[in-house]
Amino acid sequence: EATARLIAEERGALPGVQVSVEARRQYLEGPLFAHILGYTAAISAEELARLSSRGYLPDDLIGRTGVEATYESELRGTYGQEEVEKDASGRKLKVLRTVTPAQAGNSLVLTLDTRQQQLAQQALQWAIKTAGLKRGALIVMNPQTGEVLAMVSLPSYDDNLFARGISTATYRKLLNDPGQPLINHAIS
Repeated sequence: EATARLIAEERGALPGVQVSVEARRQYLEGPLFAHILGYTAAISAEELARLSSRGYLPDDLIGRTGVEATYESELRGTYGQEEVEKDASGRKLKVLRTVTPAQAGNSLVLTLDTRQQQLAQQALQWAIKTAGLKRGALIVMNPQTGEVLAMVSLPSYDDNLFARGISTATYRKLLNDPGQPLINHAIS
């Protein structure tokens, strides 16, 4: 952050250099909700060819698994468009007008309960260890409404690994793990 501020302050002396801010997901509970929430990753060339007409750009992220993938179109907003004035070196001087305002995506409220999820995970960890198993799944539902209050699949993974840009070695390790942590055993 300090480096970005320094560069932004000295932009006049650094033609062609700019600070760019981008959003990044942070999954606060990490592995606890990984199978439910899923993760996002860079859009592939094939996906871009198919989705560019819907406003996707080459550097976009797209939901890969879980809620991120299932509700991609609802959670995704739309880019806005501005007409800007730039100087000879390409630095933005001012916004002349907003051609199209950006629109935020929709919000989504889940019926999951963090405390129930934690208790379910502890119970499943105990059961797996006691039974000598490699993996397991547990779902807690409200029988009157069908709402899912907790859904645990073990072993799990930390979806923050994908949000930060997972290395090939780490991804390969997850793929080759005999417990199959990338598979949601509760719904597969």
